[in-house]
Amino acid sequence: MPDVPPPPHRILFLGNHLVGKSTLLAALVGETQGETGLTGSTFNVTRTSALLGGRPVELIDTPGINTLFSQDNEGRLTRTCIVEGAYDTILLVMDHKSPKRSTALFHQLAILGKPMVCVLNMLDEAERVGVEVDLGECQKLLTVPVVPTTAITSGGSDLLIKALGEARVPTVNSFARYLNDLEVFFEESGVCGWERVLGSLAFARVEEAVALLGDEELREEISRRSAVMGHRTPMQRMDLTLTDCSFTAATRITRECFWESEHEMGLLGRLGRWSMRPVTGIPIALLALTLMYFWVGKFGATYLVETLETKIFAPHVIPFFTWIFGFIPWPVVRDAFMDKDFGMITTGLFLALGIVLPVLFTYYLFVGLLEDVGYFPRLSVLLDKVMRPLGLSGKGVMPLLMGFSCITMAIVTTRVLNSRKERIIATLLLILGIPCAPLLATMFIILGKLHFSATILIFGVIFSQILLAGILANRLIKGAMPEFIMEIPPVRAPRPVQVLRRTWARTMEFLKEALPLFLIASFVLFVLARVGFLLWLEHATRPLVVTFWGLPEEAVQVLIKTMVRRENGVAELARLRDLFTGSQAIIMMLLMTFLLPCVNATLMMIKERGLKVALFIIGAVFAYATVVAGVVNLFFQIFSVRY
Repeated sequence: MPDVPPPPHRILFLGNHLVGKSTLLAALVGETQGETGLTGSTFNVTRTSALLGGRPVELIDTPGINTLFSQDNEGRLTRTCIVEGAYDTILLVMDHKSPKRSTALFHQLAILGKPMVCVLNMLDEAERVGVEVDLGECQKLLTVPVVPTTAITSGGSDLLIKALGEARVPTVNSFARYLNDLEVFFEESGVCGWERVLGSLAFARVEEAVALLGDEELREEISRRSAVMGHRTPMQRMDLTLTDCSFTAATRITRECFWESEHEMGLLGRLGRWSMRPVTGIPIALLALTLMYFWVGKFGATYLVETLETKIFAPHVIPFFTWIFGFIPWPVVRDAFMDKDFGMITTGLFLALGIVLPVLFTYYLFVGLLEDVGYFPRLSVLLDKVMRPLGLSGKGVMPLLMGFSCITMAIVTTRVLNSRKERIIATLLLILGIPCAPLLATMFIILGKLHFSATILIFGVIFSQILLAGILANRLIKGAMPEFIMEIPPVRAPRPVQVLRRTWARTMEFLKEALPLFLIASFVLFVLARVGFLLWLEHATRPLVVTFWGLPEEAVQVLIKTMVRRENGVAELARLRDLFTGSQAIIMMLLMTFLLPCVNATLMMIKERGLKVALFIIGAVFAYATVVAGVVNLFFQIFSVRY
């Protein structure tokens, strides 16, 4: 019989938020880091197969978890992965510069009885802020291998691979005085193996473990013992008691193993503090927005787009394809590709590569720099009080900011919010008024050719609607506001290579997904135009589009493309720009921002919020957008506003 290859060794990556788990995993396997939120936090469980030290492994990456008893969505997702037990070794990624929380999590994970390796990550950051460690003493107290690493440069990877082969079950037991009676009960009842671990977790009030215990009598007995023991403690609950116990043990270890050398706060540290104080933080935020306008709106949307059109597409690309398709004997096929209004090459390819791509690249590059220096979490702290009337904590800024990148992924990141109320409000605001990166980038092309007041007007309307909708939703949707707790990463100098690599990956991901849709949308419009459907639709919707909204009939084809992807529609608007006055273009861009989410965002909203909530949000936003566009048109007419 042929030899059966051994199953891959399964390694579970765990750690607090923002400790570099995903970056370390990517460095180990030599791949690009997976998608994260603007905080840098992973928001899904991912699995990667690789060879480490010549051995097949499966690396399981998880969202950050503050403690084993975290009640946020990320905590529940990671905890579910933990209690299922489908892994062989735990790799705990710890924050080298601030190790207390990570050490407390280590004591909580020791209850699992799994082999562990600890990684003191971000060695470079620890050195910069002056945090040092006695590595030998740390390994002695934790009783498992401990490896210092710098994930972004793969520093320490070889030592880590070696340490994974020496993983050990920790022998520390900070919870012994609470679990001893339970262990005796397990011995007497014959409970063993992973069921015993689940029983200990159930005793600690880990709901996911309780659900996996099959014996109802066992569940009830453990619950009774947990309640009795909990009432004997000052905290009155076992999860709170064990959390406090783990932090007490962590305090002792960090005092013995870590210390801070004298260092001065540099310019970056001071900038980090300034960006969180209203007096200095608001000017910094306004400066960032102004720089983005000139970089994306003027350089990307004006210079790069015009250069591509006049230097590449008009003199070279279009004539080349005209020559190629000139050999096709059927006029209708030639027109499907080269029709000046709806050809897949002349409109679909040009809109994607000649208009959206250069602006999107400059946008992702700018946002990538702000991500890399650690600005966005500080913006959350700065805006916490501003977000409260909208029913969101400062943490709610992150999904909204993510929406300026991709609405679909932003809806996913609403999982970081602690309450159902926050998640519904954030989703509503994303669908109602956040223009995604391709839409925002292409809007800059049109706005760049109008007076600067047009930019102020359109974004003033967008942000005022966000405030109004948030305030109303906060009053109508029931639920309490949770406390705002967010880990603030250190401010670091941007890493150009990393930023460019991430920007390129995001841009290519956009092309991979959007280019086929641009081509398909162009072909569908070509067919609809040939069969006369567009003329009929323009006539049928004339009372709404022309009379109420004040738009030309060609707005219908723009809206059809918008239903496929928002940026597809606004790129079509850029192509038909001469048919719209400046005022009409503003109304059209507001409609495309408010009217309907793209197909992907709609499906994700149904998945995350449920069909009933999703349909309510879509219906409310559609009706609201219809009214807003009409009101803005009426305002332009009454006050004779012209652009």
